[in-house]
Amino acid sequence: MAVVDLMSQDKLGWDVGKLNVLFNEVIVQAIKNIPCWVVGQKDRWIWLKTNSGELTVKSACKEISHQGINALSSNFFSKLWKLPIHERLKMHLWCITSKLLPTKAALSRFDPNLNISCSLCDWPMESDCHLFWECPLARALWFGSEWSIRTDAIQLSDSAKLIEILIDPPVEKVHENRVPEIDGVLREVLIRSKEHENSRSPSSFSPQVNVQAVWIHPIPEYIKFNTDAAVGLSSSSIAVVARNWRGEVVLALSKRVNTTIPLQAEAEALLWADHIAAELGAEEVIFESDSKVCIDELNNVNVLNHWRIRNRLHTFLLISNDHPLWSCSWAPRVANGVAHFLARWSLQNRFWGTFVFELSPPSFSAAVLKDSIHVPIFVGPV
Repeated sequence: MAVVDLMSQDKLGWDVGKLNVLFNEVIVQAIKNIPCWVVGQKDRWIWLKTNSGELTVKSACKEISHQGINALSSNFFSKLWKLPIHERLKMHLWCITSKLLPTKAALSRFDPNLNISCSLCDWPMESDCHLFWECPLARALWFGSEWSIRTDAIQLSDSAKLIEILIDPPVEKVHENRVPEIDGVLREVLIRSKEHENSRSPSSFSPQVNVQAVWIHPIPEYIKFNTDAAVGLSSSSIAVVARNWRGEVVLALSKRVNTTIPLQAEAEALLWADHIAAELGAEEVIFESDSKVCIDELNNVNVLNHWRIRNRLHTFLLISNDHPLWSCSWAPRVANGVAHFLARWSLQNRFWGTFVFELSPPSFSAAVLKDSIHVPIFVGPV
């Protein structure tokens, strides 16, 4: 059996009935999540670890490095990057944990003849644990810090344990205060600690970002198509809602699509709205979605990089090219509530089709009314 035997008669989709007979639910869903293709499209290799589908050295190195990180390590690194400390210190702690510091013990792997004794105390091996915890200088700095920690009372097994101590010094090891002997070094340490302490407080200057908080009416004669998707366990629901410059619902539709990947569902919703507008003969149209990835790629014709939605957006542009007054714009979820509630209601109730405003779901009607109470701010194509 070949792949073509699993396709529908028009070769534009899958024969779902045959898939259900031959495979289990997990495999069927994986097959249905394969992006739609176009007639005459040639087969090509896809690298799943990048949006463009192209293999890069960076993505390959990232994948290799992640293979050796277990869930515990992943949680540890996640906690490390979220610490409210200076970014330079985060990077330094990460280097220690990842054993990337150029200590003499690490460099000896490349130069067996290298003298690996500690440069500060002549200890036989200069490792990261020794340098930051066991060296007499490190002991003095820790004991002279505000925590007054005695490092000889805490045994470290590796650099990860060292970072845990650095991030959260154990209070049970605090000793009575004592004047350190290396005042000059400690003053420098205190300066650095103050720098990191200042990074904890929010900046006094916070640039204001204007975010569209409500649905904006189109200018007279234009129709705005809002689209959205709701993703389920085995399929998704997409919705298209068209309104005129008065905010009146011209049409409201929903349908089921065989994908559980949010980005693909969003692209399907936009393409569906594109087809509907073309069939209606609408010449002045604004398509609006809360999928910034889709809208950004549609507004930059030469940057269709995401392999999962490339074909759907390419078809969208082919149709739109015949309509010079059509345009696309992004809106946050709060300004796209009408399409969002219709898609979600259809998915939850397993009901798809055409909706009349007077008989529409309560959540959808409420969202339409909420948008209509705002003073219209007319916008044209962007």
